[in-house]
Amino acid sequence: MRQKITILFLLSLIGVLGVKAQSSRCVNPDSIYIGGTVTALCPGQSTTLLVNGMTTTSTYNWSTGSTSPFVLINAPGLVWCIVTDVNQCVSDTAFYNLAAGTPTNADFTYVDNGGTVTFTDASTGGPSTWAWDFGDGNTASVQNPTHSFVSAGSFFVCLTAGGGPCGPTTWCDTVVVTFVGNEEMVPAGKMLAWPNPASDLINLEYAVNPGGELSLEIYAVTGQKVMDRSWGNTPQGSIQLPLHHLANGIYVARLSHATQSWTQRIEVRR
Repeated sequence: MRQKITILFLLSLIGVLGVKAQSSRCVNPDSIYIGGTVTALCPGQSTTLLVNGMTTTSTYNWSTGSTSPFVLINAPGLVWCIVTDVNQCVSDTAFYNLAAGTPTNADFTYVDNGGTVTFTDASTGGPSTWAWDFGDGNTASVQNPTHSFVSAGSFFVCLTAGGGPCGPTTWCDTVVVTFVGNEEMVPAGKMLAWPNPASDLINLEYAVNPGGELSLEIYAVTGQKVMDRSWGNTPQGSIQLPLHHLANGIYVARLSHATQSWTQRIEVRR
């Protein structure tokens, strides 16, 4: 009888100890998650990730080695964090995946059809916005515009492609525009201005018969004549003009030889 009582007492004691052990365990650990402002990381970009959901003072163990509630990430990939609170409750592992952002690279091609130029967007990186500057004061915001220039010459055309995860980029190219069968608007091969835009010097190339007087007039957009030159014997092939005395802006150059004359839009840009 005494032996039976002893066994029952020991079983009761073990049961009491078991209840006490259960009460010291972590029953409801906090549910955590990692918060961030981006899901893709572009070249040269960094972002801060922060653990959310903890209600007590905690220690943090990031996959980067950081022990702070937040961490600075400067490369794409999978990031994780485990948190232990003051009661030694260990959270589930929280994950945050940063994809590699695809940069947008602006680019375009063009075809000149006698002054009417068809531009085709050749950008990569999935842009969704397009901003064109045709170099003659006109712009467009469609993907593949067609633009009619009012004069022949070289135009510095720029495309800014954006809307992708890594922001916009700009690509510029010199577009040579010619006209066919329009004597007043620079027939093909008659005169070419380069570089255009120009800063201090511009070259005018032309194809006219030698001999006779060659004259050149340059007008501001207001109609004011800002340059007037002439040559008794037509220089062969080209002339070079200084522009340092002209302010930034758009001008119209008029070249005359014998019974022919041609106009060319030029831009001074510094």
